[in-house]
Amino acid sequence: MTTMNTKTTSLLTLCLVAVFSLGNAQAQTITVSTLSNAPTNSTLSSIGTQATTVQGRYFATNDFRGVAQSFQWNTSNALDAIGVKVSPTNTTSGWAWSNSTTQAYTLIISSTPNGRGSNNMSPMSVVGQYSFTLTAAQVNSTSWLNLDLDTNLSLTNGNWYVWQINPVAIDSQKRLFLENNTTQDVGNFRLLRNNEIGLPGGTAPLNGIFSNQDNLGLNGGAGDMTFYAMAIPEPTSATLVLAAAGLAALALRRRHRS
Repeated sequence: MTTMNTKTTSLLTLCLVAVFSLGNAQAQTITVSTLSNAPTNSTLSSIGTQATTVQGRYFATNDFRGVAQSFQWNTSNALDAIGVKVSPTNTTSGWAWSNSTTQAYTLIISSTPNGRGSNNMSPMSVVGQYSFTLTAAQVNSTSWLNLDLDTNLSLTNGNWYVWQINPVAIDSQKRLFLENNTTQDVGNFRLLRNNEIGLPGGTAPLNGIFSNQDNLGLNGGAGDMTFYAMAIPEPTSATLVLAAAGLAALALRRRHRS
């Protein structure tokens, strides 16, 4: 048996640490798709009669708007996707995006000790941050934007969380109009402004204060954002049987080799 000396072992350790660090440095991403309807098997949702629209934009350093919504997670499975409803206002108000244009956004998910009915939701702690890009074709539709997390996020069953969607670069030609509705039994929604997030860009979490424009009747009676959240589905019985059979076959093969 060959024994590595201390110098070789240290060098190998440094290389492994470097590779691990590079992997962790990569930003978490999202795959965006459009859906005509919200999934019928969503883990939780707020889908009701449209009340108004909520506008996300980043026109200048002193003219920023993002969107946030609190929710209580109700499963032991990890979060797989979040969906938001695009408003027709994107095209009917004269703010349709020019063809082939894009804008970068960030989705930030934070934990909070307080949920529905509480204005002050601090302290908040970021548990996941993801980047994605929207295209003109996606925004100029009246579809659902399905934000599929490329790395699923583990959440605690029964705990409260907040998702926020922020544009990350200044662009005075783009607005993102999303729907909210008259349902008021999921959590609080919040229209984020400059003093509530860290700049530059919308890459920092809100400071936890949900006052003035949450769903407590302070925004024209509007309720939650129109959205859904999807968890990783439970494995089916057939999948479990196949997995068990595969493990049994592997164990038998190893037994024959020994």
